[in-house]
Amino acid sequence: MPNTKPDEMPWDDLKVAFSIKDEEAYGAWLNETDQGNDFLPASWELDEIDCSGARCVTVFRVGGMITREDGETVLALLAPFNL
Repeated sequence: MPNTKPDEMPWDDLKVAFSIKDEEAYGAWLNETDQGNDFLPASWELDEIDCSGARCVTVFRVGGMITREDGETVLALLAPFNL
């Protein structure tokens, strides 16, 4: 049955992951900036950093509607750690 309430998300939990090449610098930045929370879009929060696979990813939990602009904001924020 489709979601008929416009203020509710059609999912229970939404996570978005981005690659990180320089995990050490990223981790230092997170420690200096209270997990980067002041720089993230509204309703985004750091969930985890996972380097267990072939590459490191930073995973964010999104508590609201996701937009392309929010994703581009986070991508630009992470750019220095992907040079």
